[in-house]
Amino acid sequence: MVEDTAHKLEQLIGETKMYNGKKITISSFKEVGQTIVIKTNSRTITLLPSEIDLFFIDLKDVEPGSTRNLPDTNNNDKGIIINGYEPSAENITIKTTLMDVLKELNNGATDEKIKKARSICDVANTMVNIQKAEIQLINAVKK
Repeated sequence: MVEDTAHKLEQLIGETKMYNGKKITISSFKEVGQTIVIKTNSRTITLLPSEIDLFFIDLKDVEPGSTRNLPDTNNNDKGIIINGYEPSAENITIKTTLMDVLKELNNGATDEKIKKARSICDVANTMVNIQKAEIQLINAVKK
């Protein structure tokens, strides 16, 4: 591992950053064979030396308020990873918002709350339908 890369990674230990739409905190790193292994609070990232510059570019500062609705990956809200698929930040936001709406309705359903819940559910449903169409397109192109 190049000394500059090691120095950059050392400075990131304990820092909370956004990476691929998720909040992560880097806890350690090491070189294993021809790869760089970065351990975070929620997952382990394995990179080739040629990929490390892209990793640094993809790391973003956590902006106050920008992740208000995103769950922290310290929680178990990050979803289930199946065959390498991880839910996007948008999917996590939709789930979190819908759960907040359900909690709000359980605390007393007024007409205003019901209208708001219907509007939110309509938007979420539209977003799900868009994602279904995208998946169908991807599957059609693969054939």
